[in-house]
Amino acid sequence: MKLQTVNGSRNLITGREICWVLLLSALAFFAFYFNAYFSPGFQGMLGYELRTAISQIQGYFNAVDRGSTLLWDPYYFQYTPRAPHAPIYSPVTIALVLTHRLVGLAEIGLLLLALLAILALIQISCAATMFVLLRYGGLGFLPAAFGGLVYAYNHQTFVHGIRHGPDRVSAWLLAPLFLLAFFKALEASSAQRRRLFAALSALFLGIAFISNGDVKPTVYFCIFMVVFALCRDTKVLRNLALLGIVFLLAAGVFMVQALPTVYALPYIERGIYSTYYQDMVGSIHPVSFLLTHVSTAFSRYYPWGLHWEHSVEFSLSAFMLVVLGFFALRRHPWRWAIIISLLVSAVWIMGRHTPLGPALWRLMTVFSLRNPSRMAALLYFCYAVLAGLGLERLLRGSRSPVSILALSCIPAGVILLYVFNPLAVPIRYLIWMIFSYLVILAISFGWAPRPTAWLLVVAFLLERTTIGVSLYESNPADTTEFYRYDEIYSTQARVRPILADPDYRDFRAYFKGEELPFAFSQQSYSGAFIDGIRPVFPMTLDEEMVTVAWLRDELQSARDWSNPIWDVFNVKYFVDLPVGAGSRLERLRRVDERLWVNPHAEREFFLRYRSELIENDEEFLERLKIRDYSPQTTVYINSADRRHLLPPADSMEGGEIRVVRRKPDEAVLEVNLPREAYIVFSEIWFFPWQAEINGRRTPLLRAYNALQAVRVEPGRHQVRFFFNSRHWRFVLPAAISGLTCLLLIAIVIVGHRRLRREGEPGVPDRS
Repeated sequence: MKLQTVNGSRNLITGREICWVLLLSALAFFAFYFNAYFSPGFQGMLGYELRTAISQIQGYFNAVDRGSTLLWDPYYFQYTPRAPHAPIYSPVTIALVLTHRLVGLAEIGLLLLALLAILALIQISCAATMFVLLRYGGLGFLPAAFGGLVYAYNHQTFVHGIRHGPDRVSAWLLAPLFLLAFFKALEASSAQRRRLFAALSALFLGIAFISNGDVKPTVYFCIFMVVFALCRDTKVLRNLALLGIVFLLAAGVFMVQALPTVYALPYIERGIYSTYYQDMVGSIHPVSFLLTHVSTAFSRYYPWGLHWEHSVEFSLSAFMLVVLGFFALRRHPWRWAIIISLLVSAVWIMGRHTPLGPALWRLMTVFSLRNPSRMAALLYFCYAVLAGLGLERLLRGSRSPVSILALSCIPAGVILLYVFNPLAVPIRYLIWMIFSYLVILAISFGWAPRPTAWLLVVAFLLERTTIGVSLYESNPADTTEFYRYDEIYSTQARVRPILADPDYRDFRAYFKGEELPFAFSQQSYSGAFIDGIRPVFPMTLDEEMVTVAWLRDELQSARDWSNPIWDVFNVKYFVDLPVGAGSRLERLRRVDERLWVNPHAEREFFLRYRSELIENDEEFLERLKIRDYSPQTTVYINSADRRHLLPPADSMEGGEIRVVRRKPDEAVLEVNLPREAYIVFSEIWFFPWQAEINGRRTPLLRAYNALQAVRVEPGRHQVRFFFNSRHWRFVLPAAISGLTCLLLIAIVIVGHRRLRREGEPGVPDRS
């Protein structure tokens, strides 16, 4: 492939070069992920950290197997587009679901291996896409290859991969591609080429948004695109107009996930609550910002805090080349874009520790961003460019006493840190940093030939390798405990008694495991998903339905495990309850030291012949708190549905419900009622859910503040509850995304053919 660089020269990227880069990237992956992939039973915790992604995909498999839509997730009570770990429109997730339909991946071991294999391929390929971009930036083979390694193997991509799975790392894979296409669109010599590369950039950018369950990294690369367009010397207005078109078209591709997210926000916690402290909690103090480049041990959040991502740990060997890159930057066309992006990244990451904190928070709120330290995605991209430039400068024989002096400050400072706090800086970091400095020094002053710069790649691979390193030292996400694969994905003792109940699939379970981290109680959730147990509350996510979260918080704070509200919420099983002073347990039956059973739990569908109005959520919660209500006999209807209240009933007995068909997104019932009544469905109320009686649409009421109900006349009827995946609010974004993708693909194909026919120079060919 011939690539015209920013300097106007022509680089020929051969298949051999790509193969070498992929080989180097594979070696880096092997070195960095050795314990995670090759420790016995995945004891390096990679499998453990992927538990939520696995449980989410298991939910998709379950939906496919039962012939239902993938849009509604019965485990998380939400649209799939809000699921943070495995967005359904991601190419990775689609590929897994299709593979499951063809060959079957329901067995957890196969699914885990598939996820790990995809993660490996994506991360290895990240180095190759960045290599192509850096070659376009005018760098030689070795500097571009090294920059690709720096980009693909750093703390942020590492923890994104092992914590959230392949989908989030996909954004890192695609970013160099949409940036390259955008750069070429800005520099196009004709309108035809401009259209072609703008369409290609928008297509890659839109797919990056869809692929990534957490859009933040992609947004940060968009910030770089804005800075780059502003920093070009000529035609700034045209550049910004072109960028606006790219963003608009990429947004069109993203609509299939973005619009349902917008629909969901008013109903979920994240849409209701956005506080300065919550959104800016990941801000890093200026001193910590510098120190966490050396080691996460200097972050107050890590390793014992919950916010494992709040670090900018970076390779010390590579960082010395980053410093050299600054001295080579002044003549590079990207210089101002890199410098400004670095400043923006630093200020953003420090967040509330800067005077701009409130303004940054408002900006983050507008774009639904949080955790300022995740801007490290853009920071590391700039570091990769600078590392490549630094190595290029070294290979060209440029000497500068000032730069060498500046460079020596890094090993000197790290040595001091090691002397005063040896536990914070692993000795291998120090050894390979000093080795790299000596190599740079020797090449700079002609004491060693320039080809010995390959040793810097070796130092980079060995500095953070996990080969021969203990699990405690190698795990970047949780350094407290390590579990074997079979320990994590086998049925646990705390849920075996539930599985022994023949009717366990008809009821929900409540897990309260924060006090038992040593027993990895949170894993009970994903273990429950895989075993077919449905938790009443999902894992702690800010995507939870706000009405459900309010109820959960009220019950948990009061330790009221015998409140009758548990009955109507279909909760029969309570696992790992704290049973200390103040806990109410009088209506429960203890099975063993872990499990309590609620014998009064209602089935998924039940009848009520009385109703009462509640004016607002606060009133219901207050009555819930003091138990001033009778959920066993009365259905409490939201004020918006006041016209559907039943008159007082003389009798509350009689009536039959038979479940004809039940899928995650649908339930069909046959009922026989002696008098007018409500049928309550213990699924969370949400606007896409609808109801029919005898094939005719009927109002779906909000009952008990969060559940679904319909009012049914006496006699025999067929009642259907269903999640309407053909609702116009779903069809519209899917149509927009599909048509936008087809338009962009057509522009790229037609434009490429026209340019090849015209023989315009610089058009990619097959050579």
